[in-house]
Amino acid sequence: TGMAEPYAAAQPAALEEGERRIEALDREIMALKNEMELKRDLARNSVLTIIERDNERVGNNPMIQQADNADSRIHSLDAPDKE
Repeated sequence: TGMAEPYAAAQPAALEEGERRIEALDREIMALKNEMELKRDLARNSVLTIIERDNERVGNNPMIQQADNADSRIHSLDAPDKE
């Protein structure tokens, strides 16, 4: 107030209007900051939830591949069948 309009400093109504606008902008900035923090927290929680679910899924249904022992299979081919 006063930089763009040099004679505004002499007008109390203009100063009051400027203060009201500044306060409104400050409230808007705080609201945007709160919204940004909320979105950030939700995004972090989403990632943590995905990781926790994946760990739980692996714990409940482990997909363990059994090692194939080719030597024992070849040895069993050489051995006669037991009857």
